[in-house]
Amino acid sequence: MKKGKILSVISIVLITISLVGCTGKNEKKYNYTEIEANLNNGDYKIEYNNDDRFFKSEVNPTTESEKVILDLFKVTISDEYDKFKDLYVQSDLYKDYPNVYKESFEKGMYTEAIVVHNMKILNKDEYTKDSKSKTYYAYMDKLKELNPAEYQIVEVKYTTKLTEKYDEKAKWGSGTWVRYYVVVKETKDAPWRVFDIYGHE
Repeated sequence: MKKGKILSVISIVLITISLVGCTGKNEKKYNYTEIEANLNNGDYKIEYNNDDRFFKSEVNPTTESEKVILDLFKVTISDEYDKFKDLYVQSDLYKDYPNVYKESFEKGMYTEAIVVHNMKILNKDEYTKDSKSKTYYAYMDKLKELNPAEYQIVEVKYTTKLTEKYDEKAKWGSGTWVRYYVVVKETKDAPWRVFDIYGHE
């Protein structure tokens, strides 16, 4: 999608969904390949179903940096965990993510539903000025070492529901959370990718 192109308004029939017991049986289902094709055609899907699991964004992304964050959530629901490699920067921290998610899924520990409520790109003062602020990013030195062509920090508020087995062991279980995604373009022509994630409240 060319920079500055106005996103077309997508007409969507919103279906009342319960995070406690969702089935999604009457909803149109998209596989991840369809989602990628629609993105290339300028029709970015903000809903995604995988049998009785689902992702939905209540906001339309306005930048490519926001889309990569939504794509992370879609992959989490899609079970196509190898796609994480294209969404995170190449590092030792993330290289095992696909296998970790696959092993957890086989044990019945996975995410059943994700709903994104809000996204906001922070200004520099919000993540550098006050070290006591919840938006403060404490690892600017690591970001400077990477020296990306561009970077942004995006605040994301979302609700997630995990399987019962996953909920018992997860540090951050089912509920509504606010997290901050550090996204970067490593070079001028590189795609946006996730460099770091912090905050959980």
